[in-house]
Amino acid sequence: MSAPRRGGVLDLALVVLVAGVCWTRTPLGGLADRVVDRYRGVERSLPSLTSYFVTGPPPEIAALAEAVIAEGPSAPPPPAPPEGAPGYPEPWRTAAAHALEDEQAVADLDALHALHGASPELTLAIYALGEEQVARAVRRARSAGEADPERYAAYRRYLAAEQARLADAAVTGTLALATVLDLGWPVDAAFAVSSDYGERVDPVTGKTRFHNGVDLAVPVGTSVHAPRDGAVSAATEDGISGRYIVLDHGHGVLTSYCHLSEHQVAAGDEVALADPIGLSGNTGRSTGPHLHYVVRVGGRTVDPASLRRPPES
Repeated sequence: MSAPRRGGVLDLALVVLVAGVCWTRTPLGGLADRVVDRYRGVERSLPSLTSYFVTGPPPEIAALAEAVIAEGPSAPPPPAPPEGAPGYPEPWRTAAAHALEDEQAVADLDALHALHGASPELTLAIYALGEEQVARAVRRARSAGEADPERYAAYRRYLAAEQARLADAAVTGTLALATVLDLGWPVDAAFAVSSDYGERVDPVTGKTRFHNGVDLAVPVGTSVHAPRDGAVSAATEDGISGRYIVLDHGHGVLTSYCHLSEHQVAAGDEVALADPIGLSGNTGRSTGPHLHYVVRVGGRTVDPASLRRPPES
């Protein structure tokens, strides 16, 4: 007796779903992405194998970040905190006003921050889940020996699946947007942008390609600085990007610096705002001295020029 046949449409949908997950959430898919980018001539650092299994900000947060930054001073400010109250701090306050799209949410965050005096991350999680649920997850993280149990990435894994989903909806997008809003600029502001973000004619191949960052016209040996606190996730080189550095600023925000002449940091180093990380150069596939600067939010690039602020000294 033959086995019953399964529906062809259902099988096809299952195959497409599995293929999509493999492409977007596995190291194999990441390597395939890199092959495609190399074919297109797009500069891209090789991701960490673990990056595919880490929950990051929702995909739309990159577009939201670009929109908020582009609005600049014309963006509607969040409502003022109660008179005499410290209020939820910036840039998290502005980020919450845009990411949560709820004026009452900002008022609630003001009240929670004044009540608990917790970190911005912890205040967001308390807003999403309640104090008891967050406290339980933090206790579990502390008992498990987590180095920083009050950090969202540390205690998130000790939340129940539904709790984590609710927290992610409020926390990850807000923290990613706040991190982007807090980025400085990696070189002296006097240096011009010589090639913009977006579609352009590739100066090497002569073909129209997508330029995933901005080129800054800096001479060889110009000091490059961290635009925000972070950790060095890569300090290496390849044939396209030359010597390059990738900084992880947390919450799904990465910045990359390509065509350097020298690394001044190594993978695993911690850096603070305005720390020197390298010297600009002309290495890799380059037609002249410049710094190729890339900003990624949740794996998607945004236009770094909209973030242009000089690094603090």
